[in-house]
Amino acid sequence: MLLDIVNAVLEAGQFRPHPAILVAGAFYGALTELSITITAIDEPQQTRSQAAELVRDLIGGVVTGNSAA
Repeated sequence: MLLDIVNAVLEAGQFRPHPAILVAGAFYGALTELSITITAIDEPQQTRSQAAELVRDLIGGVVTGNSAA
């Protein structure tokens, strides 16, 4: 499912052109590791919020600025 989403975003020109499999793998890995970290932290609510902000920043790093909206 993640690969399908990444392919759609790439086809729409909203991400910088990278191989979809690498983008999907990078995000899957990041999300998996963040999930593990959140469960291991004493303050999961605060860490979850910080992780969400980090994910937004990571996605922002590959967004082209083109908007289909």
